[in-house]
Amino acid sequence: EDADDHVDEPHSGYDEYFTFESLFEDPPETEAPLGKSEDPYDILGISPSTPWAEIVSVKRRLVKEHHPDHLGDASCEERLAAEDRLRLINWAYTQVRADHGH
Repeated sequence: EDADDHVDEPHSGYDEYFTFESLFEDPPETEAPLGKSEDPYDILGISPSTPWAEIVSVKRRLVKEHHPDHLGDASCEERLAAEDRLRLINWAYTQVRADHGH
């Protein structure tokens, strides 16, 4: 059997949902990931008048809480949900950062 004849099957849809290239894609500027139209301030749990230093602190805490690497023995579905939440947090932070001129 040639090495080229053997191709591994994707892991239960995971490869169809998440690609290596998606790690390097920027989220859309005007639309929330996953088609959600949510307020970036609500996602981060802050108000528009929150000081910038606190916004940065909140974002770091949320990323730490929702990062897939911190899930231990989580299922594939739980990891995918955490990745989605992390994308949403990063998108919200990008929107808030632009609003605050940073």
